[in-house]
Amino acid sequence: MANLHYADTPEYATGHGVSADWEIVAGGACRRVRTIWFPRAEVEKIETAEIQGAELSMETLGGTADEAAVERMLGPLVTGYRAWIAAQRAAAQRLDEDRRKTAEQLLRQAGLAADRMERGIAILGSDEDVLDAFRMANRAVVRALGTRIRD
Repeated sequence: MANLHYADTPEYATGHGVSADWEIVAGGACRRVRTIWFPRAEVEKIETAEIQGAELSMETLGGTADEAAVERMLGPLVTGYRAWIAAQRAAAQRLDEDRRKTAEQLLRQAGLAADRMERGIAILGSDEDVLDAFRMANRAVVRALGTRIRD
C-alpha cells in the first residue's frame, strides 16, 4: 500500500539505526544527504472534501427531526463517496500492474464501506430507536467539544 500511496514521492536515503534526511534544491534535485538522530517530517493539514448536499454538522445531525431528514442529509455522502471511488477506479487503470492490483483491492474495500454506509443510513431512516441513539451520540460529541445544540 505504501508503494501505491508514495509512488510519486522520491526517497533519496534510508537510515539504518539512524534517520536520513536530505535537501532538495531548485528543479527537484537532491544535493545533500545526511544522517540525523531525530527524524522529522512535514505533515500537511488535511481538509475534508465538500460534498454537495451532504450535512455533516454534528450539531445539525443531533437535532434532526425525523428519519426522512437524516436520509436527505446523509444520502449525498454515499453518492459522493461512490463517485470518488469511480474516479479512482478510472485513474487506477493507468497504474502499473502491481500498483493497480493494490488500488483495485483498496477500492473494493471502499465499495464495501459505501455499502455499509448506505445500509446504516437506511436503518436510521427506518428505526426510530436507532435514529434516537444517532441523535444522542451526535449531541454528546458536540457537548464534549463544548458546542451548544440549538433546540
